[in-house]
Amino acid sequence: MSSFEQAQPASRPAHVTAESTQRDVRSSEPRRAIGGGPTWSISTKELIGLCQRVGQSLKAGVEIRRVWQQESTRGNATHRQHIDSIFRHVAAGGTVADAMRACGGFFPRLTCQMVEIGEKTGQLDEVLLKLAKYYEQQEAMKRSFYLGIAWPMLQLGAATIIIAAVIWISGMIGSFMGTGQGVDILGLGLTGGWGAILFLLSVATVVGGVVLAINALLRGWFGGGPLRMAMRLPVLGTCLESFALSRLTWSFALGLESGMDARRVVELALSATQNAHYEQHTAEIVSGISHGQTFHDSFAQSNAFPSDFLFALETAEIAGATSESLLRLAKQYEEKAHEAMRYVTMACTAATFALVALIIIMAIGRLAMFVFQPYRDAMDMINNGV
Repeated sequence: MSSFEQAQPASRPAHVTAESTQRDVRSSEPRRAIGGGPTWSISTKELIGLCQRVGQSLKAGVEIRRVWQQESTRGNATHRQHIDSIFRHVAAGGTVADAMRACGGFFPRLTCQMVEIGEKTGQLDEVLLKLAKYYEQQEAMKRSFYLGIAWPMLQLGAATIIIAAVIWISGMIGSFMGTGQGVDILGLGLTGGWGAILFLLSVATVVGGVVLAINALLRGWFGGGPLRMAMRLPVLGTCLESFALSRLTWSFALGLESGMDARRVVELALSATQNAHYEQHTAEIVSGISHGQTFHDSFAQSNAFPSDFLFALETAEIAGATSESLLRLAKQYEEKAHEAMRYVTMACTAATFALVALIIIMAIGRLAMFVFQPYRDAMDMINNGV
């Protein structure tokens, strides 16, 4: 029997289906933070350590309540407060996944969903250790990207500070000359200390706006349209697609291995992509599975997934080894994402270098015009016979 057939929802009484649906809806609803106020999210470093310690302790046979009681003594006050709430919830007979959701967004949605799978299948220790490895890989790629653009960003910052210093000095020149007005050396219309501050604020606003726009694009705040356009770009699109499909195939495989309802597995996998371009097709794909379609046909009808993913999914279903094939595919997409991230880093580095060079060239050009302007004026006067 294939993984698809094993994961297909069996017919159940109406009242059982209704209760299960209500329970799933309640588990997916956002919870308020402890105390009713806002909460900060757990850092990736803390989350990796937490998953590793809890996973290893459970694997060693330590009783789950004791594990969470020990964890409640670690970290800062906020961390201890949330972990203590998990311990009290588990001690009262509740699930870890529900306790995490009750923390009001302190834990990532993917973590809560994967923990739910682990608890339902009795493989919580393995799921937590896999989550730790997954977040370690994500953190490694972030570090690689930041290290790649660190030097050109430092150059950009240095160039910005130098230009601000020139603007400030231009105001002092006017004071020394006794004119009472600054000399606009760079032609930006800014002089003196306030001009330097205004320039720095303008640069910070532009940089902050770019970072915010990228974050909004990735989170789907602008809808699926801009993200679809970004995914069509040669390098960036490959990177975004590979990251999303790597998360999808990995969580998809774990869900199938757990024996969960096929529709729930697909919802989990699409949510794990953290990509609005794919998440917007969740209802359509789930509907196809509910009507007895295969995973391949359900995903293909959305016209949102690449042919290599669909071909691998179809082949895996025919062979009856969907979860194993998806895990291999997840590894391939992960490697492809690493390679794409390397090219994105190189592109960002080149763009930053080009921007710094342009700023320096323009500044030197304006300074040269300022220095040679008196000579040009003198030559004009001589030529005009003055």
